[in-house]
Amino acid sequence: MRAYTGASVGLATPALMRLAESTHQVGAARAFLEKTWEDHRVHGVAKQYPTAETLTAWRTNQAYAVKMCIEAVDRLFSVAGASAWFDGNELQRLFRDSHMTGAHAYTDYDVCSQILGTLHHGHGTRSYDDLRHFSSKTAHGGVARVRLASQR
Repeated sequence: MRAYTGASVGLATPALMRLAESTHQVGAARAFLEKTWEDHRVHGVAKQYPTAETLTAWRTNQAYAVKMCIEAVDRLFSVAGASAWFDGNELQRLFRDSHMTGAHAYTDYDVCSQILGTLHHGHGTRSYDDLRHFSSKTAHGGVARVRLASQR
């Protein structure tokens, strides 16, 4: 509800459009994850250990799906009004929790995109052992560093 006009923000056309876009984006993220999980299942049933490329794709796919969901929450939060910032508001909790999920070392898309970019650049195809030695962002916001096991 707008303070000065009394208009319902939730029923305004821009808010409804953002809701629709976020719905599509979360659906796309889910489909992307489900495709990745199906690949996990196929490898498991075949008792086939994934290659470094496959492991990298799985990790970065998951991080990208998290990134898409964060964008969807952010879009909704931007039109929710000032009351969304209050601790008791469910949207505030979703905003905070989604950003916390994206900040985890495994789902931090900045880290994952470096891993994928390094692989595509030809520096990460040795083994997954090499890929797991990428360092993530430091707790105080330092820059992520790429270090392959063979460079230690």
